[in-house]
Amino acid sequence: MALNKRELVLLTATITLTVLGVNYLLLMPLSRRWTLLGNQLKLKRTELQMVEAYVRLTPQRQKDYDELRGKEVQQSGQFRQPSDASNKIEDLGGKAGILIKDRRDLSPTDKVTYLELPVQRNFDATTETLVKFLFAVQNNPEFMTIEELNVTPQGDNAQLLRCVIRLRTLISKAGSTRS
Repeated sequence: MALNKRELVLLTATITLTVLGVNYLLLMPLSRRWTLLGNQLKLKRTELQMVEAYVRLTPQRQKDYDELRGKEVQQSGQFRQPSDASNKIEDLGGKAGILIKDRRDLSPTDKVTYLELPVQRNFDATTETLVKFLFAVQNNPEFMTIEELNVTPQGDNAQLLRCVIRLRTLISKAGSTRS
């Protein structure tokens, strides 16, 4: 069976077009799929690098978080322990210019989520320094209330006042958090 030239060209063209068509129908979807998988692989590798970087930086972030949380607690007006409240009163007194003579921390009252800590301070002050101290206590972001204030002039110096003040502060319990 001998094929003439025309039949040979038609047979070659048919085989070529069939092979090209089958390749197109098979390879094009596969090539699209490979491209899609390649892009997904790049995306997943990028995500993995970001997660690895996050995990590497987690201790530093935790340290930064703890530092910022500590600053927030200091600025939020929340005492953590009785010494914080006493230190704040001492600081306010020092800034106002009063001379604290006697310090008494009274017994705390236990509430559900906080402690009420009454403190008593005896100090000498002038009218001006007393006003500065009272102003500082009232305008302080920490929750302090003046429960009692006794002021008597000193006999030998009319400018100097002997004061007894009882303050009440709120202190957060160790397990409770503030939102």
